Amino acid sequence: MSILAISFSREVFQRNVITEPEELNIGDLKFTGGRSYVFEVYVREIANLGNDSPLCIWSCIDAFCFPILVEKIEEVDNKDPGHGSPSQLITGYSQADIDVSGGTSDGFGLILPNSLNKSQFLEFRVVLRSDLVIDVEQGLPVDGNHVDGLLPSGNGFPGSSFESWFWMGEREN
Repeated sequence: MSILAISFSREVFQRNVITEPEELNIGDLKFTGGRSYVFEVYVREIANLGNDSPLCIWSCIDAFCFPILVEKIEEVDNKDPGHGSPSQLITGYSQADIDVSGGTSDGFGLILPNSLNKSQFLEFRVVLRSDLVIDVEQGLPVDGNHVDGLLPSGNGFPGSSFESWFWMGEREN
């Protein structure tokens, strides 16, 4: 099981992020969350058409979303020298109680499907519709622009979309 965890600098409301709460059991682990139309996660696949013309396909993943409380974040070096800033890795979190009518959290976890072939290099793109994620303190949408690939994100105006990318596995040269 792989979980993509995304954090915010302040608490946000859970409403709009998770629709129709449900439980998901994976072995001994129980998650309470649901579908999210605010987050989109894509995986890049290369299809060989047989004529030496590979086709790049971005497929949207059906990821289960649940609220979290972030406990620890560490900065990690990027292996991609073209990336603007160090990545931040959430190394500790707990599940937050779910309440889509008024509950809050400072992050969300997205459970990626086990059907992904994790033995190969996978490239992901994540999109967050920031207009729908409301900052508890300010009552406004979070500032989601990922300007020049730098963290923290934002351009000083509420809303927009946060888009970023990450990889799993070793890239072949």
